[in-house]
Amino acid sequence: MNQVGSVYTPTLFILCLLFFSSCMERKKQQVSWGGGQGIATDQESEDLNAQILILERQRNMLQYELQWLGARAKVARAEMELSLALLTEKRLMAEMKRFSDKNQGFASTDEFRSKQFQISWDAKLQARGKEVIKARAQVNLFSRELNELRFEISKNGFSSPSKRLVK
Repeated sequence: MNQVGSVYTPTLFILCLLFFSSCMERKKQQVSWGGGQGIATDQESEDLNAQILILERQRNMLQYELQWLGARAKVARAEMELSLALLTEKRLMAEMKRFSDKNQGFASTDEFRSKQFQISWDAKLQARGKEVIKARAQVNLFSRELNELRFEISKNGFSSPSKRLVK
């Protein structure tokens, strides 16, 4: 019986402690009302207004940051497309040069076939050139949108990076 009582006593004590601590009234933030008229004191009112202004400014800052990140992502994607278009164009030019160098060493007995290859290469090169022009136009368009957003952000008292984040 002594062993049974020794197990139940600490358990009963812990349960009572938890019960009474949970029944205690917790402190709540209370606003002191001046003179029973339902008006907060001037100092507390100014503090609350200052906190509200800070939170509104923070919210606006985060909204602009999200807009800036979205616009910057568009510019980065467009720049990647431009880089890829330029890369494929340069690779095609290098391949054309290698082909023409190889043909220079051989006798030009099959001039008709050589002209067909040249026309094919020129058409591919022209298509790549159009891709580069289109990619540059997209970069310019998205960069313009980003600059307009940067102007709006600075007009509202915030700042944003003017160039890439990664260099």
